Amino acid sequence: MNPNRLRARSIGWLGGALLAISLMVWTSTLMRAIAADAPQSANTYSHNVLPDAPDVLSWRMLGNVEIRREGAKLFPRFSPEIMQLNDQAVLVHGFIVPLEAAGMQSHFLLTAVPTTCAFCVPAGPEGMIEVTVTSPIRWRTEPIVMAGKLSVLRDDPSGVLYRLLDARFIGLADVATQRVAQ
Repeated sequence: MNPNRLRARSIGWLGGALLAISLMVWTSTLMRAIAADAPQSANTYSHNVLPDAPDVLSWRMLGNVEIRREGAKLFPRFSPEIMQLNDQAVLVHGFIVPLEAAGMQSHFLLTAVPTTCAFCVPAGPEGMIEVTVTSPIRWRTEPIVMAGKLSVLRDDPSGVLYRLLDARFIGLADVATQRVAQ
């Protein structure tokens, strides 16, 4: 093969490799810049959808959990503020994610942000609460307020961190939180 042709191919390959590396560095820098402005979790984003309300448990507080590894298992480490809520009566607002194919729901997830896909969970485990109600409620897309006894779960096999037991529907979040605040 002609040495000039070999040199041209090498320069072409080297130029292509440098272009690829430049694009990767640029993309990485761009993604870091976007991530710096982006919310880190559903809990930190939820205040854009559900503003904090007096007497209503904040999703930001529920997101204050650290995951630690022990061998092959992951365990949550809850903040002292969250642990004080264990077995306490609370008010919480959020969005219903049905677990049953029915209009009336007696067991569902309450999440920090609305779902965008019927097959997707919109948040990590810190951004949802498993809810069991005393009386079935109608599924709806609007945010709601529920009252019940909060259980903080340290080692639930399903991966759930929070459970609201004996829950009652208080109302729609915008109406109910105003009523709670009075």
